[in-house]
Amino acid sequence: ELFLMYTVIKALWQARSLSGDPRVHSLIKYHDKLDNDELNKKQLEKLKTERDLAYTFSHEPASWFYAIPRFTRRHLAPIASIKLLSANPLHLLLISILLVTATVVSYVLLQDYSETLALVIATLVFYSYIMFIANYRISKHFSLYEMEQHLVINDAWWGMLVVENNNIKNITSVSQQPESDALVLGRGDANVVIELNKPALFYTSMGMMSDAVEKVYLNLDKPESLQSWFQTQILTSREAA
Repeated sequence: ELFLMYTVIKALWQARSLSGDPRVHSLIKYHDKLDNDELNKKQLEKLKTERDLAYTFSHEPASWFYAIPRFTRRHLAPIASIKLLSANPLHLLLISILLVTATVVSYVLLQDYSETLALVIATLVFYSYIMFIANYRISKHFSLYEMEQHLVINDAWWGMLVVENNNIKNITSVSQQPESDALVLGRGDANVVIELNKPALFYTSMGMMSDAVEKVYLNLDKPESLQSWFQTQILTSREAA
């Protein structure tokens, strides 16, 4: 396990000069590695473990990447935006107030017990503010975009689905609302559905959990933009091939 951690951290360090979300780079890298029919079961499990560790560790550089606007000045343009609560500035303001309050309260409560412990806990609590800024900026500006022939779907900071373009079967308008156990991203009624040829992993809790999905429903501000992207970028290339 320590060797796997070393391998992952080394790969992330080598990828530090890459532009774009480090989390997406890590997933795309392992998509390519796992797409090999000659791998045996042990090799597959090892690569999957490395992939999951790489994705989890890449959240730290990714949080700084999105929290500082200068780093995202050349970010790929979004296809559309998912309607997320965390894209509202008032949501960020409320989170900011709660974090400041939690920082002060944790320090005051622990100060009499240990000044050092109080400083450490208060600092850790406030440090999470970086993630919440990233959460806001991803939700507002980068919730849905294409990167290196992959469609990137961000459910704010906490959830991510990266799908290879050739794995997308169809993108259509929603004729009826999905069943209760379906993956639905965005507030309100879904207006577009993405169907996949084979299951893809939807990561949540910063990579601690994942679920295989074959269909995802989205509530977008411009659903026609995603459908137009599918028609021009994917169907056209398939017809040409």
